[in-house]
Amino acid sequence: MTPSQVIQAGLTLAAACVGVAADDYEAFYLYLGDRPSEGNPGWHENGQGLAHDEDHWFITQADRIWKIPVEHNLAVPAGGAPGVIVRSLSSYSELGAYNHFGDLVHFHYRDTGYLLVPLEGPGISPALAVFRADDLTHVDRVSLSLQSFGWCAVSPDGDVYTSHNSASSFLSSFLRYTVDWELLWAANDLEITSGPIEIPFYTESGAPLQLRYAQGGEFSPGGDLLYFVTGYYTDTDDLAEGIHVFDTSTWRRIQHSTNGYGHFNYEFHTGFDTYEEPEGLTVWDLDDGRAPGILGQLHVMMVDNDELSADDVYVKHYTHIIRVDAGNYGFQDGTPASPFNTVTGAINYSWDGAEVRMLANTYNEPMTISKRVRLTAEGGVVRIGG
Repeated sequence: MTPSQVIQAGLTLAAACVGVAADDYEAFYLYLGDRPSEGNPGWHENGQGLAHDEDHWFITQADRIWKIPVEHNLAVPAGGAPGVIVRSLSSYSELGAYNHFGDLVHFHYRDTGYLLVPLEGPGISPALAVFRADDLTHVDRVSLSLQSFGWCAVSPDGDVYTSHNSASSFLSSFLRYTVDWELLWAANDLEITSGPIEIPFYTESGAPLQLRYAQGGEFSPGGDLLYFVTGYYTDTDDLAEGIHVFDTSTWRRIQHSTNGYGHFNYEFHTGFDTYEEPEGLTVWDLDDGRAPGILGQLHVMMVDNDELSADDVYVKHYTHIIRVDAGNYGFQDGTPASPFNTVTGAINYSWDGAEVRMLANTYNEPMTISKRVRLTAEGGVVRIGG
């Protein structure tokens, strides 16, 4: 379907078309809710980042790495739960000079899963550390010429991306490094072969963009988008905080979250007395039901830094799927619990890269579509236009 195409009477969609060419539709902007919400599941204190392999969450605190099976309910305590592995930073004697993990990322090369984790410590240069995903053993690390190092992401072709990370100064570009993955796999030797290459990023209109306090980033599975999180305790500029989505062909920002409203809602509150802080994120399709209480494809952490008690952690979940069910006459926002009851309502609410998924029925409504959206059927045949 091309932009601006008019849906003709009698258009029929079968459920079999759901999920085709999914890499083209990675705009995960519809907020589904929080799980955990104000939680204390063991990894809440000073939570930093999220990653995943096929079957596990990986979570960093400032001083710990967790590996948690996807079947474990993230809203309940993870310590001692079946299949959970947790390693403290102090348990790695070779990393004794460091005191802080950042937002991590998982990358699979050949037959091995690796975790890439930023390391920081007092009086020393930050380092990129590699751990084996299966048992969290440390493999190697390399120092980077950065003042601070809070996050990293790996593109589908294996390049490592990060940025400068400072609350006191602005950043206007990403940094790209090339890793010799074959050497790492064959000899457990982490080597940066080129970089950093500076990649300026831009506003939606192409003007230079300035952000600060980088917290996390991850590429969409197809590599066309980079999701990037920033935040600052006292900043009041909504456009400088939250989730930024960059087109990796132009490095223009194409979408930005809102704070407390709208479909791409990433709500957090800075300053006294909440000190809620954006943190890391991961992109993982969990619509298969394996993760208790969690749906969606984008999952973003937020930590409430309580001064006088334990921190509270939130993980916010997002999808690209806007749902339609002609039988819903209650509240409508396109989520599974509150679908639109007309295709027109869903299209008006949609964005480029969204999927409008309609429950089997006849929707007698001609329309014009001027956005790059996919129409899919669920549960049988959908007829649009009578």
